[in-house]
This record gives sequence, C-alpha cells and structure tokens, in this order.
Amino acid sequence: MRKTLITSPTSEPVTLIDVKSFARIDCNEDDFLISSLITQAREYAENYTHRKFGSQVWEMTLDAVDITKCVKLEQYDVQSVSSITVYDKDNVSTVVPVSEYDLYTNRILFDLGTYDLRSFDSMVINYTVGGNIVPDAIKLAIMQMVSTFYENRESVINGTISSMIDASAIVNMAGHTIYSV
Repeated sequence: MRKTLITSPTSEPVTLIDVKSFARIDCNEDDFLISSLITQAREYAENYTHRKFGSQVWEMTLDAVDITKCVKLEQYDVQSVSSITVYDKDNVSTVVPVSEYDLYTNRILFDLGTYDLRSFDSMVINYTVGGNIVPDAIKLAIMQMVSTFYENRESVINGTISSMIDASAIVNMAGHTIYSV
C-alpha cells in the first residue's frame, strides 16, 4: 500500500500574523522561515492526532493482496471518495461505479467479485480528507510548536535537557487524537 499527497491544504490553520503575535516576533526578515515552520507544525499535529487539518486530496494504491471487502483508509477525517480505479490482469483500467462501494467513516466496503485484478498496483483510490474547522487547542499547539522551533533552531542546545516539542503543545493535541485508526 502506498499513499501519495495529491493536493495540499490551500491555507494553514494559523496565519503568519497570529504566530508572530503569539511568539512576539517583530521583524519581517524571518517570515519565510516562520511560514515553513507553520506547515511543519501542522504536519506534526496531523501525524500526532491522526487527523488532517485543511482539505487535502490523497491517493492510495493497493496490491491485490491488500484488497478485501473492507479497505481501511489511513486517514480518519474522510470527506469523500473521488474515484476508485481497478486494473485487471490485462492492465485494463476500470473506474468502479459508486453503486459498487459504500464509504463509512474511513472504510470503503466493496463487492469486487467481478474483477480479475492484477497482482501489483491493482487499485487506486482518490479521496479527500480533512476539514476547515480546526479546534482552538490545535491552533494553539501549532503556535506553541512554531515558537519552540523558531527559538531552538540549533540541532543541539548546550547545557539543557529538553524535548523539542513543548509539553503543553502535546497536551493541547491529546484531546483531539484518534487512537484507533
């Protein structure tokens, strides 16, 4: 199974202005750095919580052995399935009609008995995940992480023992974590 991000979110959950105000950064010279740190912090929050913040399009490619009557998508916040394409042993592609599958939360239920699938890269699923409503606790966690990343840009900080992610950011994300995906 392979997952590929097709379309990233068009905006981040927090703005550059929000982060600069939160972190008390007055200069404009580091705006590009701070913007990229916002993206990194959002991605960290997504990986930690098993959620996606901001609408994103993903593609999942499965081999025949991975395909069952119930295929579980890795992301939880699935909005819709755009298309499901299967490839038979003659490498002919067929778009699976919507009437042949159902989407339940993050699972797709099939009846693929009529398809004689090839062994590798047998099915490609395109789907949209995430939402535009981001909890305030996640926004705060992202701003906390960006502030920490900005202030601690060295790979090693002499004379301290600390983790890169502030404990309060972890606490803010914990309440929005999905533990069984």
